[in-house]
Amino acid sequence: MRRNQQGTVKAWENGKPFGERGDSIWTDGDGIYSYATWIVCCDSSAMCEESCWTWNGDYWTCDQCSDYWCANGPRFLFNATKYSTTTTIHQNAIRAYMESEGYSLKVYDNEPRGTTRTREGARDEKPKP
Repeated sequence: MRRNQQGTVKAWENGKPFGERGDSIWTDGDGIYSYATWIVCCDSSAMCEESCWTWNGDYWTCDQCSDYWCANGPRFLFNATKYSTTTTIHQNAIRAYMESEGYSLKVYDNEPRGTTRTREGARDEKPKP
């Protein structure tokens, strides 16, 4: 993963901003974006309770339930729509990282350029073992 990608992902995992709005990759601490288009954000509607999970720096933990999605942290929305070469490079690196870390993804593949979030038309996709 490139340095700017790694810095963006680590900042996002800690809920902190990194980069500047409109950069090829940046985060406001809530989502990851390429230019003005969302790449990753948290789907809080997939959590059983907001206080149920915590990120301990290495993995998600859940003390209140054993639900698959909750036990593995909240489900994340991932935009796999192809735009530019640069955005595709960012998408591929971030998705590979998220899957290797066991994040549960809900993947979108037909998002208009410039959108900030969506929750319609996604398909569930469990992380690869």
